[in-house]
Amino acid sequence: MNNNERSSEDIRTAAENGDQEAQYNMGLKYADGKGVPQNYAEAVKWIRRAAEQGHAEAQNTLGVMYRIGEGVKQNFADAAKWYLKAAEQGHAKAQFNMGYMYEEGKGVIKNHEDAAKWYRKAAEQGNTDAQFNLGWMYSEGEGVTQDKFEAVKWYCMAAKQGNTDAQYKLKLMFAKFGGVPKEYAEALMWLRKAAEQELEKEKRRRELRLSVYSADFAT
Repeated sequence: MNNNERSSEDIRTAAENGDQEAQYNMGLKYADGKGVPQNYAEAVKWIRRAAEQGHAEAQNTLGVMYRIGEGVKQNFADAAKWYLKAAEQGHAKAQFNMGYMYEEGKGVIKNHEDAAKWYRKAAEQGNTDAQFNLGWMYSEGEGVTQDKFEAVKWYCMAAKQGNTDAQYKLKLMFAKFGGVPKEYAEALMWLRKAAEQELEKEKRRRELRLSVYSADFAT
């Protein structure tokens, strides 16, 4: 039985016994008012307990709560502290959030190089907002050496995932040149080929799962 299927009391019992996933879910219940009266202070209490045990999602969520002042007094330094803990565990959203904090100078000293570093980590994990922001930084030369080719590359990655801001940026960039600039055409071709290869791999993985399932079902 997973936490979605457990009652609030079952989750509370597990949370009180130190289960970090249950603690995080208890916090979410209080934040959303699902099965318990909505109470942001209680949400923070339980999410903090999970975060202190190293639960990356809880650490990132606690960072968000400090950034927007939900259930706690707004504190950008504490937000950055919890984002960093999650980001160092490889949590993509937290890595994006660290990039944002460095870009805006909230809770940390403003530093575009560090912003680009964290955006890149998140972007490489497929975070579309990070891909877009990294594309913008390459386009403008903020925190990185200006490189329109790299800008297009990251915009393309975000655009393929449905990021409308990236799609608009590409449209503007290509319209400026009356189409796809020659120097970008090869890059776009390789990006397209990489995407097609990944789709083919996923198709094979799906077919393998289905064949295993069919074999199990037949027995």
